[in-house]
Amino acid sequence: MRKHIFGLAAGLFAMIVTSTTSWAAATDAGVVLGSTGEATAKSADGTTRKMDRRSSIMVGDTLMTGTAGTMQIRMKDGAVLALGEGSEFAVQSYSYKAAGDAKDSASLKLLKGTLMQVSGQMEKSAYSLETPVSTLGIRGTTFNISINPNGSVTA
Repeated sequence: MRKHIFGLAAGLFAMIVTSTTSWAAATDAGVVLGSTGEATAKSADGTTRKMDRRSSIMVGDTLMTGTAGTMQIRMKDGAVLALGEGSEFAVQSYSYKAAGDAKDSASLKLLKGTLMQVSGQMEKSAYSLETPVSTLGIRGTTFNISINPNGSVTA
């Protein structure tokens, strides 16, 4: 009987460790403040989910809005982003209030569409936004970026 209980406890412990490791790999980067129309996120593992108010934004997510969709996001450092219609935006990495020797950092990518942002509290030198034609270092401001249909970028 004790062997069965020990085996059950060991199995339960393994499940907890595995699920905790999986959870830790998906880091929370922000939250959806609001959305209209079609607004979805595709996670790093390929699953797609609908984005509504209070939906979590995770590192590795690619956020997408449809032709009549918009999404407003607040990142953990307080930055506010607004994605326009037909946009695609990736959270490649994001770490705010990093522990130990790790430093805050954010690597974001606007793949298509429009983005308006008001900077947050993160150290500005730790923040970058990539577009198909350039990488921007943000130094604390409000800005708009648009990837035009011809592939050019307007900031």
